Amino acid sequence: MGTLGQRVLRNTLALGGAQIVTLASGVVTTVVFARALGPVNYGIIGFGIALISYLGLLTNMGMDVHGVREIPRSSSHGRRLTQLIISTRLIFAGLLFVCLFFVSPYLGWPAMTRNVILIQGVGILGVALTVDFYFQAEQRMGIAALRQSSAAILGAVLVLALVSDASDIYLAASIPIIVNVFTALILLLYFWSYSKSNSAPQGELSRKKFVRKAAPLALMGILMTMYLNMDIIILGYLVNEYDLGLYVAATRISLIAMVIPNLLHSAFLPALSKVRDDDLLVLKAAENHARTVSFFGGAVGGAGVVLAPILVNVFFGDSFKGADSVLIILMVYVFLFHIAACFGTPLVAWQCDKPYMVIMIVSVALNVGLNFFLIPIFGITGAAVATLITQFVICIGVMVAAHKALGIKHYGLIARAVIITTLAVGVFCAGSYMWPTWSEFDSFIALIGGGGIYVSIYLAFALSSGMIKLSELRRLTTLYAN
Repeated sequence: MGTLGQRVLRNTLALGGAQIVTLASGVVTTVVFARALGPVNYGIIGFGIALISYLGLLTNMGMDVHGVREIPRSSSHGRRLTQLIISTRLIFAGLLFVCLFFVSPYLGWPAMTRNVILIQGVGILGVALTVDFYFQAEQRMGIAALRQSSAAILGAVLVLALVSDASDIYLAASIPIIVNVFTALILLLYFWSYSKSNSAPQGELSRKKFVRKAAPLALMGILMTMYLNMDIIILGYLVNEYDLGLYVAATRISLIAMVIPNLLHSAFLPALSKVRDDDLLVLKAAENHARTVSFFGGAVGGAGVVLAPILVNVFFGDSFKGADSVLIILMVYVFLFHIAACFGTPLVAWQCDKPYMVIMIVSVALNVGLNFFLIPIFGITGAAVATLITQFVICIGVMVAAHKALGIKHYGLIARAVIITTLAVGVFCAGSYMWPTWSEFDSFIALIGGGGIYVSIYLAFALSSGMIKLSELRRLTTLYAN
């Protein structure tokens, strides 16, 4: 099991197991939060998460991703690089929280919103202390996966035990923070012990130089977060809290659907970084990555489109029914997000930061402009359309950048993914039209049954077109069993 592809697959399966646990726990947490707090308070929680995500990025400043790129090339310095990253992030976290504390009274938020955001702001301490990136760089994904799944389970248990109605909004804001800081500290203690045997003699290591090299990644992270979250922040000022809650609910489902591309990004990034100087492996590794990501994009995005109303009902109940149409649009966006990742991950792995940064700057500016133009006219639907248009622009941009910088094309592969997904969605919708009563089953049964049918249709098209081979599915099953 020493080849690049097998290592990536094993790491993907390790993270995949954790992501399944995290996903299941996240579903529980999301459902309890939404149903207990109601659309208004759930919207406040979502608004705070969107805002604090920027402070988390400013705390991290792209240092984790840069660490993943650097540690595989000089693993004996991994301990010292990690110590530098943690200490730098703690400094940033302290400064940012102090700024938030003193500035928040002047931002015009209601008292409850301000208090929730301050509670959530403590979460940047967890960002500062997290060392998952070290084990990702060492390609020991199982350790980071254990922390993530443990945090998810603990968080779900606490939510089930403590959150019961709208008055528990402060508890709802506190639980994820407490859990993330606690599990980050546990893993930090393990890192301290584990890394002692794999450290190099002391030498010069410049904090300033490291942060400067990570800065383009930080900017890309901030731009990506602006793209993902700016719509929620703008909606917080332009629509009522009920509509904001509906939009936050739809985005939570779409974020769950984006677990797989983020998982594959984490698994492939160190492996792609390692083969950067090997001309024979570079294009092969990029093609394997693109084929895997695009395959899952059609499965997840297409299923989300055809099952959107059922998903909203299962997760949030009848009070969130207005989120159906928004979720359909966002699931098309999820498919395009997978397509963009086919080109974006190699650009990051092989340090083509500048073209990626230019793409994100243009896209964020476009997204903000579209949101301000479309939201006053179409409300939350306009925000979803703005996100979809922007993602399409990002897809085109990263395709062109990857072609010019790395010689990566994948155009035939992407066209196949689009055609197969469209056909699978069309066949499913035709079947639903001929048998409209299927959706009248219990929502959970309809979700499981409908999801199984769509995936079966999609898989049949994927296998018949050669997008994925039956032998690859068998090997995946065998490796997972082992």
